[in-house]
Amino acid sequence: MAAKKLIKSLVILSLFPQFSYGADKIIGGVVGYHYAELSTFSALPSNVNDIQLGGINYQLRNGVAFDQASRLYGTYSFSSDDLSHHQGVLVSYDWLFPFDNAGLVSLFVGASAGLSSQETQYTDSEQSYFDTRSSYVFGGQTGVVFELSDQFTSEVGFRYLMHNFTSSGDNVSSLSVNDAEQVYLGIDYMF
Repeated sequence: MAAKKLIKSLVILSLFPQFSYGADKIIGGVVGYHYAELSTFSALPSNVNDIQLGGINYQLRNGVAFDQASRLYGTYSFSSDDLSHHQGVLVSYDWLFPFDNAGLVSLFVGASAGLSSQETQYTDSEQSYFDTRSSYVFGGQTGVVFELSDQFTSEVGFRYLMHNFTSSGDNVSSLSVNDAEQVYLGIDYMF
């Protein structure tokens, strides 16, 4: 029961930072490239096994920064390509390690957990496949934060996420997404 209260508090704190007093609020956007691999298309032609998905990923985030040492934020992400459409909600916590005394450049490392929704559609001359599933995701991120001014920061980062997405459709034995990687550039406004 205590774990549920802690999780609920973290979600509220990261998605609605107005409830965290004494911390800087963060609102920002991220654009990056994501890569994932779909596997186990056992009933589709052999050239369809292990499809690699990649494309532009967009994220909106809202959270709080505690001093210059850590931050907590919620992220909504979405991406789309010819084969799949993805949406996700993450709660992330990062620890920041300044390179200099002024804290203008900091390394960060953190953890993320959340939910992901994947819509996959495949059609060729002989058959088609369509499925929509949700799954939980967890992973971590690392990168560098640059303080551009008192209100603006920018960052370059890498995120790795594990998925538990597995489905089965009418014409296909199974489809799975095990992990995804993202390289991204973000900008945040703090107030």
